[in-house]
Amino acid sequence: MRAAHIALLSVVLLALGCGDGTSPTDTVEYRELETQLGTARAKIADLEARLDGAADLDAPSAPRGVSVITGDGEVVVLWLANPEPDLDGYDILRSRRAGQGFAVIGSVGPAATDYLDDTPQNGTAYYYAVAAIDEAGNASDRSRDSAESTPRPEGDGVELHEFGVDPEASGFRFSEAEDGPVDWDADGDNWLDDDVDIAYWFDAEAGIPYFFSDHEDVLMQDLGFHEELWSIDSVPTQGYTVFSTEIVAEHVYAFVTPEGHYAKVRVTEAEPLVVTFDWAYQTQRDNPNVAPALNPVPVVAGRRRAR
Repeated sequence: MRAAHIALLSVVLLALGCGDGTSPTDTVEYRELETQLGTARAKIADLEARLDGAADLDAPSAPRGVSVITGDGEVVVLWLANPEPDLDGYDILRSRRAGQGFAVIGSVGPAATDYLDDTPQNGTAYYYAVAAIDEAGNASDRSRDSAESTPRPEGDGVELHEFGVDPEASGFRFSEAEDGPVDWDADGDNWLDDDVDIAYWFDAEAGIPYFFSDHEDVLMQDLGFHEELWSIDSVPTQGYTVFSTEIVAEHVYAFVTPEGHYAKVRVTEAEPLVVTFDWAYQTQRDNPNVAPALNPVPVVAGRRRAR
């Protein structure tokens, strides 16, 4: 309708004055219509700009379902896709404080629903949120969901040997997990050394393998079958035992060290003479990202001693 109006005015302008041989620009009518045409074009341009702006007045909705997968010196941030058709992408935000101080650390396109942050330091807590950006540059509010993560060292393929057969490779210190197996009784007193957290023992009479510890302040718990080590991102606060726990292949186990650090292992193989597992150890003491409580309640089972 607007284009037709302009076209009609243009035709009228061309027609004016043509009957008497004079130029159409020499008439008062032409000049008046020219002024009307210019005014109409300006109004139409203004209306079109306002319409385009109105289409982009609403910013995208805040992303939902923000979560993290914690790794070794890295964190994967995940969220649910936004529904807006004019979505241009997402900004990923990070802070060292809950609910405040967020800054953009990266951006991804509209099809992405995850982001790898490979800049964190192990043992430091971070908070993550996500904002959506549309094609007009409008930014959503920060996601209501924010996820806390504290990267921690991890490793795989640790082999502990049965303590009676190969004592020098049967013990394990979570704080020095990267060093692998250690001697469970280097001082020769037939007790687990103070700086060793657990050791591997195979009960030949019962045919059962165990993680064991003589330290009453080493807590342990079988968390059941899990396909991956990262399937467990936080451990329970109750249900722990002390002294020993039966080993089952493909189970994840949670541990709390005497110093208050949390750890987890996933057993990949369990044989009479050797047990193999992957591990993760939280270097930040009492960190709720790995275990949500500071003081898990031990449930003392019947004590099993190396013999």
